[in-house]
This record gives sequence, C-alpha cells and structure tokens, in this order.
Amino acid sequence: MTIARYSQQDMASLWNEEKKFQYYLQVELALLQVLEKRSIIPRGSFKAFSKTQIDMKKIHEFEKKFNHDVIAFCHSITEQVPKKFHSAFHYGVTSSDIIDSALSLQIKDALKLIVVAAETLGETLMKRAETDIFLCLGRSHGRYAEPMIFAQKWLSFYAELERWIEDVKTWEKRHIVMQCSGAVGNYTVLSPEIEVEIASVLNLEVDKISTQVIARDHLARLIQLFSLLSVFIERLSVELRLLQHNDVDEVEEQFGQEQRGSSVMPHKKNPISAENLTGIARIIRSSAQVVLENCILWHERDISHSSAERIYLPEVFDLSLYSLRRMLKLCQNLVVKSDVIEKK
Repeated sequence: MTIARYSQQDMASLWNEEKKFQYYLQVELALLQVLEKRSIIPRGSFKAFSKTQIDMKKIHEFEKKFNHDVIAFCHSITEQVPKKFHSAFHYGVTSSDIIDSALSLQIKDALKLIVVAAETLGETLMKRAETDIFLCLGRSHGRYAEPMIFAQKWLSFYAELERWIEDVKTWEKRHIVMQCSGAVGNYTVLSPEIEVEIASVLNLEVDKISTQVIARDHLARLIQLFSLLSVFIERLSVELRLLQHNDVDEVEEQFGQEQRGSSVMPHKKNPISAENLTGIARIIRSSAQVVLENCILWHERDISHSSAERIYLPEVFDLSLYSLRRMLKLCQNLVVKSDVIEKK
C-alpha cells in the first residue's frame, strides 16, 4: 500500500479492479441502449443487462479459463441474464473499444478530485499572500538582493498552479475521448453514427481517428501535465526547505508537541513534509518517459502499453492527489516568522 493509498481511499477506489469493470459495464450498457434503440439487438436487452452486477469471483474464475480479462468480464455478465440476450452483449465491438472508452470515464472522474484539490491549494496560497504582506529580503543566486514583499513568493506559486489548472481543463475538453470503431478502426460492424450516439450517452467526445486503440499521445499530454504539477510541488517544497535553514530561519513547518525530529537529536525541527514531497515529485515525473514510449505501438496496435498503464496511471493520480493535499496542509499550518524576516 503506497503512502497515498494509505491516506486517501477516494482516489484509490477509482482505480481498483472492481471499479475498472464497473466502468467497462457502463460503456457496455451505453452500447446496448443505442443498439436496442436502433432495433439491432432484441428488445428488452438493455433492461436485462442493467440489472447485472460486477462479480469479481466469477471474473477471476473465467480469467483462469480464458486468460483474457475482457472475455472473462463478458461471461460473468451474460450468465446473469436469460440466454436469448447473450448475443446482444459486447455486440460489434473489440476489447479496446470498451477498455479505452472506460479509461476515459475513469480519468474524467479522477481529474475531478485532482482539480478540486489544486483549486483548494490555490485558494490557500492566495490567502497566505493576502496575509503575509511585509517586507523581506529577496535573493538572487542564493544571495541577498533587494527588498520585496513576502507575499510575492506565494503569488508566484499561485500563478503557476493557476496556469496548470487551466491547462488540465483544456486537456479535458480536447482529449477525453471514446471509440467504438471495431477491430482495426474500420467500422466493420458498427457505424460512425452509432459511435457518436454512444459517445452522447457517455457524455464523451469521439476520437477523430482510432485504429484499434485510442492513440496514446492523448495520455502522453496528460502525464506531461502531471510532470509539470510535480515540478510545481517540488519548486514550492524546495523554497520552503531553503527558508527553514538555520541561517535563514524565516519559516517553520508545524511541529507537534510530542513530535521528534531525530532519534538522537529530538530538539531538531526538520522540514519533513517538504522533503517527502520533493521525493514524491521525482516518482511522479518518472512516468513521463514511460508514457512517451507507450505512444509507439506496432501497426494498428499491440498491448505493450497496457501493462505499463496499469501501474503508472493509478500511481500518478494517487501520488498527485496526495501531494496536493499534503502541500495544502503544509501551507495552511506553516509558521512564517515575520519578526525574524523584518530584522534582516
């Protein structure tokens, strides 16, 4: 269990295995709804399948038999309805139509948590700027430069985070897309018109062109944004760590009455949160290289991207939300020593 999952089950719950299959079912139900409306599948199919549930035990049993998670999922669902409806389920689509469309729904929900956390941190940075309006010594090359207002520090980070939030919202509008284009993206069974209707039910846009998967440059752009978020987190962390040097001593992390800074030097008040966040930022950025390499698939597709995504996507979202929330707490409780600052 990562440090992020330990403290925030809300993000982890979006990325567990059962939730993944719930997103699969959401896409399949949208498909059934449109196909029944067009009289392509038997009447009553959507109603029959709308009562089905995710059964992880059954899925695992079928996966041992078929060695294919989507087939196992489909069998676990169809066995819950009368046999006359079985052929209606997963009609005309390939596995990636469901997987990639479901992933877009998953990312959409996860980004809601991220954006709320980022906006909340931004509000705190602005409040600190409005409060910490006093002169301090600005620095250049780590040396004393000219006087400035301490609030400028907070405003610099606020502006960076504001840009990041705007970029994420722009990405969401352009790159959260779905597909139902078939085995190699040639609409052998379902038409583009059906794909558009399904997208409408799911409240998603259709990818302009899909091969058998949604092109991974969509995800690459998102993870580069998360890399930039990690840069923001580390830049703020490093500034707060530098300001806590004994020979600077302008700020101090909140320190509990019973807290200890060292096993042999209990009097020390270390910048623990800022240091932890610096390390986590490095882990988040490490996914940037993986996601770029995932864009390069053989012909219409292979599945070399799949295993990597099952690891880095939950981790990036989990750690990013954790970082935003921990930074929020750090900034809210940070002690700014205005008396020390003004003496300089």
